[in-house]
Amino acid sequence: MTLPGGEWGAAALAAVACFGLSRAAAAAGHRVAAVDPDPQVARALDVALSPWDVTLVEVHLESPGATMPIALDRARSIAQGVDAEVVVWVSSADDGYAVWIYDSASDHASARKLDQAPPFDGPTAAGVALSVKTLLRGTVVAPPAERFGAGAGAGERPWRIGLSAGVSSRTTASSPVEARFGLQASGWARYWGAVLDLETGPGTHPASTALAGTLTDSSVRIAVSARWPVSTTVAIEPSLGGALHWEHLDGVVVSDNSSASIDRLDGAFEPRLAVDFGLAGGRVHLAPWVGASVLTRWQRFHVHDALVLELAPVTLQAALCAEVALP
Repeated sequence: MTLPGGEWGAAALAAVACFGLSRAAAAAGHRVAAVDPDPQVARALDVALSPWDVTLVEVHLESPGATMPIALDRARSIAQGVDAEVVVWVSSADDGYAVWIYDSASDHASARKLDQAPPFDGPTAAGVALSVKTLLRGTVVAPPAERFGAGAGAGERPWRIGLSAGVSSRTTASSPVEARFGLQASGWARYWGAVLDLETGPGTHPASTALAGTLTDSSVRIAVSARWPVSTTVAIEPSLGGALHWEHLDGVVVSDNSSASIDRLDGAFEPRLAVDFGLAGGRVHLAPWVGASVLTRWQRFHVHDALVLELAPVTLQAALCAEVALP
């Protein structure tokens, strides 16, 4: 099978969009701002938080200090200024030194006393980083399974089911836009998921001088999806999958007014890119997505060896999926 450049271009553009945006999102995990950190502590923090997909941002500003509510106000301002979810700093007061974190989600600051004053040697810096990591277990920066109060196997709800509604259009001017409806089920393990989609539509009436009829397309799609958080409630979810399409053409041949009914099974390559919005504490998900379906062969339909319909195998798609997480 040989696809013209236009159809391959549309499919390639959809695949490149999935991978390009997903790579950009991979660097957009949680952000923690460290205020004028000790160099040893900064290195230890970077190592300690790397398994959590955390970006450590060093900001060289005046420390929020240890006096409330001034410290809280300053930390809040720093978090907003650098778009960080947590601010970390070391304070000095009459009663000694302490390491602090400010959590923007709860608008709360907490601290742990330090036994040694900066600058820190390597082992002490590692201990400070461990104290910070312990404090962060009470924030959304920590993975759900590692937060305070999480039991064995705790974490994000791994199973979802939902419905989708959208449109599709083949990359030929003669093919109209078709409404599409679907049922989706997915299972997730942290940043990776498996997706099953069942989709169908009312059918289209493709333009043909040889045939007047309706073409319906029903499909089942299995895909592997990745999930990269942009914030606590928004994530980018690219997926790559394969689908099996059942196409049914029912119509009348114009030349002899005879009826025609053709069924066909075709495989397809289907990349998609979704933006997931988690609502109600992650129990409800709304995810608009765009994608493409590239069938494995050119769509030529024959009746009595005569070509009655020819369609491009590439279809562009867009939909909104609403899911609920299973308990």
